[in-house]
Amino acid sequence: MIIDAHTHVWPDKVAHRALAGNETGFSHVGDGTLAGLRSSMAASGVDRSVVLGVANDAAAVEKVCRFSSSIAAPDIVPLGAVHVDLPVEDNVRLLREHGLVGIKVHPLYQGFGLDDPRLVERLDALDPGMLVVIHVGTGGDRRPVPGSSADLLVALARAVPHLNVLACHFGGYHSLDEASELVRGSGILVDTSWPPGLAELDPAWVRDFVRVHGPDRVVFASDWPTADPAREITAIGDLGLGGDDTARILGGNLAEILAPLEARAAARG
Repeated sequence: MIIDAHTHVWPDKVAHRALAGNETGFSHVGDGTLAGLRSSMAASGVDRSVVLGVANDAAAVEKVCRFSSSIAAPDIVPLGAVHVDLPVEDNVRLLREHGLVGIKVHPLYQGFGLDDPRLVERLDALDPGMLVVIHVGTGGDRRPVPGSSADLLVALARAVPHLNVLACHFGGYHSLDEASELVRGSGILVDTSWPPGLAELDPAWVRDFVRVHGPDRVVFASDWPTADPAREITAIGDLGLGGDDTARILGGNLAEILAPLEARAAARG
């Protein structure tokens, strides 16, 4: 099974506007709709996609969680959102009510850093094992994102050991020196997303990162619609990591994490 750990979808009526309004330097290979994602999945052989929701402000948390819940399906694993300006109990309640198994934290859009004590307070209240996907590094324009550095990621992950913290972009988008020094070997889950494509990175660097960090702590991710999952899957296969390690990265690792979370959500109804 192939699971893409990092995709983005918007409601059909706003997807075009959301992509057109992008000012972070990312290009796009898809239209940002659920149908577009499924078309890409079919073309690339992806069985399941994790869809990340980001709430730019507190008022958007409920909307994000409601939309995420509405697209949940056997092939779609939607995550919700939290925001530091929303009370802790409301963040937790919305995630539970909508049966969501994780969240996305993105300092570039949300206006708070990974070192914000209010974020730690909200993460500390989440159910054990929940998936917390975190953007680390620069934006697509390669400008530094305040509060999104590798050292802050590591400190945050240590503060909430009951959660499955997943660092995007190997733990440092366009900040690989910091990722190599601080994230590699830390035990923190990392994803392989690197828009516009993993092929931009030196394969030797990627192989060494996986070897040191451990293939059991790396998960495949495309960041669709900013990258093509088919090309990303090919790039991972071309690393020559070996069949077992490649299979774990492409889906096995994340499947083990998601299974108990989805079972718990289903039991709650």
